[in-house]
Amino acid sequence: MERMKLPATALSIDTAINAKSSVLIAAKENEEANGEEYFAKVEINASFPGGEKALQKYLKNKLSDSMPSTFPKVKGVVKYGFNISREGLPNKFILLKGIEESVDEYVMQILSKMPKWTPALQNGPTVEQYREVEIYLNIH
Repeated sequence: MERMKLPATALSIDTAINAKSSVLIAAKENEEANGEEYFAKVEINASFPGGEKALQKYLKNKLSDSMPSTFPKVKGVVKYGFNISREGLPNKFILLKGIEESVDEYVMQILSKMPKWTPALQNGPTVEQYREVEIYLNIH
């Protein structure tokens, strides 16, 4: 992970992006569970435009450029899970680990404005994929 170098009065940010193995697509030929099919793995994971390093750069820039000066001094990890739809749109965000409500909500706002991803592929068609992102913040 890269560490962003900012003045001591700003913040430090590290990110980690994880692709989880659970992927959801509409059932056609395989076993159904409420009309949906689950795969243990996908052939090609969903990807942010430019790859993981581009996502890290995007998050660092967006988080540091518009961070409110009224935020409390906190240090810790904010972790969100979300889906990348068949169309490549990030959605269904869920907070998995937070550090402070206003900071958690701010991170959610940034994540929800991410650009369209390249969707995951399984056996040819695009499929929905669950992803997680951990953001290590040190606001001082």
